[in-house]
Amino acid sequence: MTRTTHPMSERTCPQCGYPIDADGVEPSGTKAADRDDGAAAGGGKHLASHHAVHYARRRRPRSATRILLWVLASILVVGGALAVARQAAQRNRGADPLPLVVAGPKDNDPPASGESGIEVPTLDRLVRSIEPGIVKIESRGGGQTSLGSGFFVDDQEGLVATNYHVISEATEAVIRFRDGSSYEIAGYAAIDIDDDLAVLKVRNVPPSAKALPLKVDTEPSQLASVIAIGHPRGLEFSPFDGRVSRVLKTSQLPESSRQFLGRRLAADRNHMWIQHTAQLSAGNSGGPLINTRGEVIGINTWTDRDLGFGYALHAKHLQSLLDRPLLKLAPLADHARTDARVESLLRNLTADRINELYDTAEQFGWSPNSPADYRVLQELAWAITAAQMPGTLDAPGMLDEKELEPVIRAADAVVERLKSKKWDGLGQVNLINEFAAFRVARPANGVFFFGSVVRVVEGPGGTKGALMEVAGFERMVFVRIDTMFVDIEAGTQCLVVGVNDQGQVVRFGDNPLKLEVAHVIATRTILPWGP
Repeated sequence: MTRTTHPMSERTCPQCGYPIDADGVEPSGTKAADRDDGAAAGGGKHLASHHAVHYARRRRPRSATRILLWVLASILVVGGALAVARQAAQRNRGADPLPLVVAGPKDNDPPASGESGIEVPTLDRLVRSIEPGIVKIESRGGGQTSLGSGFFVDDQEGLVATNYHVISEATEAVIRFRDGSSYEIAGYAAIDIDDDLAVLKVRNVPPSAKALPLKVDTEPSQLASVIAIGHPRGLEFSPFDGRVSRVLKTSQLPESSRQFLGRRLAADRNHMWIQHTAQLSAGNSGGPLINTRGEVIGINTWTDRDLGFGYALHAKHLQSLLDRPLLKLAPLADHARTDARVESLLRNLTADRINELYDTAEQFGWSPNSPADYRVLQELAWAITAAQMPGTLDAPGMLDEKELEPVIRAADAVVERLKSKKWDGLGQVNLINEFAAFRVARPANGVFFFGSVVRVVEGPGGTKGALMEVAGFERMVFVRIDTMFVDIEAGTQCLVVGVNDQGQVVRFGDNPLKLEVAHVIATRTILPWGP
């Protein structure tokens, strides 16, 4: 509504000449361009100052009715805005949460608090400060595959911590930073499968890598703010904030959770868990749970989807593992799960690879001086057995008959050369068996050892097998011999080239209350030998 005034009532400001009416209101016909520089520059602010200072005492008091109408109108406007906001929130309540993205604060912005209770500028700086310590772990070989998350615990030695289940399917892997640069994982520096923890050694660590400190001396308080950062469902390097619900042990978890963990972790260990509300999804495993000081308080390991909680293994378990590293770096294949190892071996199962392995063994004189040397004999034994007994291994992705033909020929040629080979005596036998004795028990492992037949046993249907001892060591194995043209009896010494048959065992002994265990070896190559 346009306000009109009597010409005689129009006045100007005594300070700047700005026209105002008797009520301190700008005349309707006045334009910004008609004002002098001072009034135009001040704009509405200048007019407001006139209302507040020069003419506050001249304004006519508004009637009670006008004031009441103004208040009611304000309530209606605010109430309508709240209703619209409430409806929008209800529409979005069921949507999947997005990764937390925090804009950097302006220099003159006041601190603002988010729902987590962490000041937004502080949270932003915290996330940026820990990002150089966060990595994505990817398998290599047979295609690049994302495995999970990890973080540096020692940037000088190149040590990255993660969950064992993240890396357990890989025989070759790399870490990748947010900038896209990747670095090869050399192997395990420490591992505890029962705690689902692994510490990996990375080659050629860049100077930009940053180790994240562990917080192990105290437990986080309830409702303490935390951040989980990882790669949930392909959303790389995504942080989510939340709060600690409580800290509890495995024994305090619901029965269903205890059963779940019992199938994956050591049943006799009462692990400590941090239950929290930061959202976790596939890809977060192995990533850190961070407090507001940038310290790692836990390793995100699993979730309870029904309850909506994430669970991080307390950082004290990781510190315990760091205090007991492996004596020697272990290749990833040494601790990879069976399917992963078999898949890796199948990718390399060629005639050229068999010949290459034989030549390598010749170079170190068939006398392994390191685990790496014995792995050559293991892979050779696995390749020979896969060629001779493809159905027994029952390996997914096994070669078809046409692909196997050159492999079989190469394997048969190696076996013939082994038959005529002269071994150097007990020194060489003990050297080979020292490595073999601790590896014959692992499912699908290649085995290459000298055995001594303890007894030959017969089973139903004419089946026949031999119980053997790994010569010089108290380790028993069982091999079927009814399908082989080999004449052995108790006391026969022989070279066995085979594969652990999927972890199977047989039990034997004269005392049914105290039976011994022998690991079943699948083989077609038993070569009698004598010193």
